[in-house]
Amino acid sequence: MIKRAACAVMALCIVSGAQAQTVRFKQFVNPDNDKDALFNKIYLAGVRDGLETVNGSLVAQGASPLFCMPAKLALTAEQTADIVTRTAAKATRNIDDLPIAIILLKGLKETFPCGEQDK
Repeated sequence: MIKRAACAVMALCIVSGAQAQTVRFKQFVNPDNDKDALFNKIYLAGVRDGLETVNGSLVAQGASPLFCMPAKLALTAEQTADIVTRTAAKATRNIDDLPIAIILLKGLKETFPCGEQDK
């Protein structure tokens, strides 16, 4: 899954001439055009896959996970975007310039908290 997302992002960058960048929340919710909206979707999928990989690596090393998703759950792009937007809606400060990776991590922690039995 990670390889597929990485290849898609690379292909998009080659085709569009886009520069690698961090996607900020304001860019995510208000893309300039359809190409940017697609890039944001692919970027978010890569971020999700990266966070899931790091989380799995922590568990494999015997460390506490950052979040505890059900074992048979695979988040869709729409569910991942929903977690970002719901988390952002609860923010108590302006988060327009915050990277969506940080918002997604916070949202995954809130959506899939780890109980003492999971640690």
